Amino acid sequence: MRKTEKDKFKKENTERLPFSYKKKYGQNFLHDTVKAARIVEAASPDKEDVFVEIGPGSGSLTRELAPRVKKVVGVEIDQEAIKKLKQKNLQVSIIRYLKKNG
Repeated sequence: MRKTEKDKFKKENTERLPFSYKKKYGQNFLHDTVKAARIVEAASPDKEDVFVEIGPGSGSLTRELAPRVKKVVGVEIDQEAIKKLKQKNLQVSIIRYLKKNG
């Protein structure tokens, strides 16, 4: 993909997100709801399971997973993502991961 094509793709996909990508976190977001559903199905969740989701981001997997399990605990470093996840009311406990320098 050429630079201009990458820029166009990034702009189009960033506009769909409820918050902006942060390169420093190396973020990648799953937007495809069909793929999210397939991933959750492959995990074969049980109603009594507790899942830990590292970097729930925009909540695509969380949205599919939460109704099928006892609890989802999301570990997120991006404060903006945490705020948006809480607004979506996805029945997930959010833990903010703080990376200490040094």
